Amino acid sequence: MRGTFPRKLEDAVLDSMKDNKHYSMRVLDNPESFRAFAAVALRLLQEEGGEV
Repeated sequence: MRGTFPRKLEDAVLDSMKDNKHYSMRVLDNPESFRAFAAVALRLLQEEGGEV
């Protein structure tokens, strides 16, 4: 992934940890899980607003 997207996505996951600690840790602890999560987030963003 390019640009600041990976870091911003990681920040969003960290911010959500208050409510979803178990799920957040699963995403952050495993690079493959993070990449899969990022792909889903990108796809959703593209569907909502066009290009990312």
